[in-house]
Amino acid sequence: MKSENNTNNDQTMKADACSITDIKSELDIIFDELIQTGNEVKAILREAPDSSFQLYDLGLITKEAENDRPESIDVDLDDSDQAKETIIKEVFEYFGIGDIKYSTKAAQRKPGYIQVKMSGSEIQALISKLEKVNDLKARFKSAALEIKDKDQRFDILHERHYKGLITLSVYRRINYFQNPERINFIWANKELINKVNVPQLETKLEKSKAWKANDSDWMKMVDAEIIDLKSVSNKENLRFIRETKVQPVAIVDGKQIPCPSPFIILSSGDNNPSIKPLDNYRLTDQRTGTGKKRSNRRLIIERLNLYLVN
Repeated sequence: MKSENNTNNDQTMKADACSITDIKSELDIIFDELIQTGNEVKAILREAPDSSFQLYDLGLITKEAENDRPESIDVDLDDSDQAKETIIKEVFEYFGIGDIKYSTKAAQRKPGYIQVKMSGSEIQALISKLEKVNDLKARFKSAALEIKDKDQRFDILHERHYKGLITLSVYRRINYFQNPERINFIWANKELINKVNVPQLETKLEKSKAWKANDSDWMKMVDAEIIDLKSVSNKENLRFIRETKVQPVAIVDGKQIPCPSPFIILSSGDNNPSIKPLDNYRLTDQRTGTGKKRSNRRLIIERLNLYLVN
């Protein structure tokens, strides 16, 4: 005879299994509708009689180079008919390349745009479909995050239920712009800046000594880092600052937009934006700016990218 505790555990496990089954079913329904609505948008874009487009091919990132910070990236501007089809597919591509040579960790970026000229009513109909796609993306993400166990969620979304799915591509909104005036494609380095929970950091540093307890050099280094941290008087100004890899972005009427994939331009009448294509990236050509921001920060712990910002 089962104990009461075992019975409760069995009931909890059954309830969890039912919950996961329900979530899988919801994900399937949302994803099927996402694909169907995306296909409707693709058909409209393909059949648009007046369209222009450019794809900026950056090449694929191999597994060997996925952690590299390149000093140069060549851009191949493609405005062929095949480029139009690639752009349309890429906007709605949710699965990986499937070739083991290429990285699944690094983002395979394909910046570009497709511009279609339509009447006002046609534009509103297309916007309605695009917003439906974006709503379905948000619903898919919300349902996926209901799976609290990260390993289980990864297994469902990447290994079994949706083999090769790139969740970021599903979650990311489709960018579209109605009658923009100016678009400049550029390269940008972005910094990730996070506030520091000092008590947590101090605890983390103390615990890190145990990682290499027999390594005297390691112990001395961590002790020195703890002393450097404690020597800071205005700890509320401590920040973790990390540079991300250079990435293509577009400045659309003054607003910066990431460009991991192409976006859609909706134009009516004689509206035609001025578009500056993406140039080759060369590290030596990048502007360094005034250095004012960097001069207002002091490195505290290099290993942790920990800075004091004034």
